[in-house]
Amino acid sequence: MNQLQQLNQIANRMRAWLVSVAGHPQLRISLLSVAFTLCCYWLVSWCSITHEALLGGKSFSTEEIQKLEFSFANNGLRDYEQHGSQFYIPIISRQKYYDALADAGDASAPKVRVPSTSKEDLPSANAPES
Repeated sequence: MNQLQQLNQIANRMRAWLVSVAGHPQLRISLLSVAFTLCCYWLVSWCSITHEALLGGKSFSTEEIQKLEFSFANNGLRDYEQHGSQFYIPIISRQKYYDALADAGDASAPKVRVPSTSKEDLPSANAPES
């Protein structure tokens, strides 16, 4: 069962329960306010996921951490978070961090190419395909 179906089931149960307390309008309004607030909080917290674990959460050695921090600093990358021996990088800057990881000499750095959204990088309609 996917999340949308689960939310739909929960909403149907809440709707049925709210109909059963129809004789208490103040209680209904209070409960709807609480439900609305919780839904807004859930939506905001879900949409605010901005970082991902570098290399799927790989634990780096002390030497690797020093190399990564040096490489990130040399590339002007300061938005990462470090938790113990793991790094969390901004999703929107993923490519820059993986390039810096390769610069640091990590052979396990994936050759990831993040799709560009700029018009210059899009193939033109008249360009010959190779």
